[in-house]
Amino acid sequence: MPGAKFFLDSNVVLYAIGNDAGKRDIAAGLLSRHPVISTQVLLETANVCKRKFGLDVSAIKNVLGIVESTADVRLITSDSIRHALEFAERYGFTVFDSLIAATAIEAGCTTLYSEDFQHGQKIAGSLTIIDPFR
Repeated sequence: MPGAKFFLDSNVVLYAIGNDAGKRDIAAGLLSRHPVISTQVLLETANVCKRKFGLDVSAIKNVLGIVESTADVRLITSDSIRHALEFAERYGFTVFDSLIAATAIEAGCTTLYSEDFQHGQKIAGSLTIIDPFR
C-alpha cells in the first residue's frame, strides 16, 4: 500500500552496504524510501561493521550517519522490551527478533522487511513479514 510505513531489520540495512550486488541494490532501494528503524538496528549494524567488516570507528560513524539520514529512527523503550518478551513467548522468536517486531508495530508499520522471520507471516494481526530477497 503506497505511503504505508515499513520497518527494516538490521540484515537488510547491512546488505545495503555489503558486497552482494543484487541484494545491495534491493536493500539500498528500500533504505532510500525513508523506512523506520530502531536504535537496535543501528547498534546491530555498528557491531557487524566492526566485527565482520573490520571497519574502524570513524567509518562506522559514517555508515550510521548515512543510515540515520535516510531513516526514521525509533528509540527502544521499556515498553518495547515488555512487548518483545510477549512476542518471544507467543511466537517463539528470539528476544532480539521480537524487539524488532515490537518496535515496528509500536511505530505503526504494516510491513517488516527481514530475512530472520518467515516470509508472509503476520504478527499481532497488523505486521506482515516480507523477505525482500526471495
